[in-house]
Amino acid sequence: MNNLPIHFILGFIRSGSTLLMSLCRTHPEIETDVQEPNHIYKLFHQVFFDWQAYKKILGISPSEVQNMHAEAVMNFTQTYYQRLCSRTKRTTVVIKQPWITFRINEIMATFPEAKVVLLSRHPYQALASTVDFTMNNWAAENMFEGKRKMWKILEVYGEAMSAIIRCKHNPKNRDRILFLKFEDLLENPHEKLKEVFGWYQVDNSNKIVTEVLEKAQNNKAALLGTCLLQSKFMHPKDKFKTLLTGDERKKIETKAAPYIKEFGYE
Repeated sequence: MNNLPIHFILGFIRSGSTLLMSLCRTHPEIETDVQEPNHIYKLFHQVFFDWQAYKKILGISPSEVQNMHAEAVMNFTQTYYQRLCSRTKRTTVVIKQPWITFRINEIMATFPEAKVVLLSRHPYQALASTVDFTMNNWAAENMFEGKRKMWKILEVYGEAMSAIIRCKHNPKNRDRILFLKFEDLLENPHEKLKEVFGWYQVDNSNKIVTEVLEKAQNNKAALLGTCLLQSKFMHPKDKFKTLLTGDERKKIETKAAPYIKEFGYE
């Protein structure tokens, strides 16, 4: 299990990363972890982090805990997923962690062989959904320093989008990032999922893609209750109009203007 392929799903939150992770995990070759891998988030955000649970469960701990560096992060992640895949008998890892999207350049450097699917969603809908999300999610509330803190949400969104754009225009990354629109995934799930599986270099035959979509549609293998059928109830256009005040909409429109053109949402 040496050199286990480790790839990523990134993109600003509320842009379809959980949906795509659910679909990927239904693929017989792909391991996505049961939930978002908290150690990845913490390894990139703080020198000290709570690794006792990983040590207790897996018998491992990262080297140089007090001074984590790229090689240590990569080695720890490799060891963690090697243990996990030895149990699940899967051969490729796809890590979904949207909270580290604004550190995408560090991720690309730390995992030099990783391929990334970078999800985007129309900025109006992504931001409106994020405002709604902060009202009911403790992690989001913590990330944005309280409920409905529009200024903080816009700040974090700008950081993430700016990092994505810098990465997008770096010629070294052209063969490592697949840009995928959330709207396109909903509109053409078979075509886009076939593209994603091919990107991760796993079986992307029509048979496999059809099986994955059928399981998701029937909610038999959907992760955390997320499936294509449920995504139809999101009504993204309505969220921007109904969940936000006029002032909030104006702030989002101003902040999102540069990114609408950059990501082809004009």
